[in-house]
Amino acid sequence: LVFITVRSEARCNAIATQPLVDAFRLTPTQADVLAKLASGMVPKDIGRRMGISTHTVRTHLRAIFAKLRVRGIAGTLRLTALLLH
Repeated sequence: LVFITVRSEARCNAIATQPLVDAFRLTPTQADVLAKLASGMVPKDIGRRMGISTHTVRTHLRAIFAKLRVRGIAGTLRLTALLLH
């Protein structure tokens, strides 16, 4: 007998980023962008997946950088790794 659990991507992202949402008051969209970034996606692919432009993804990223008080993607990923692992 085998049990398989299937979770939607949105649900997994919500669970994974909840500490950051709580600590830094990220919006749901910012949390989604951050989760996709942390999973290894680049802004262009994030935009395609979410149905928004790369420019809009970068706007969300700038807001995330400001809220996390980091300078860029590398700083964001370092902080995310520290807080979520």
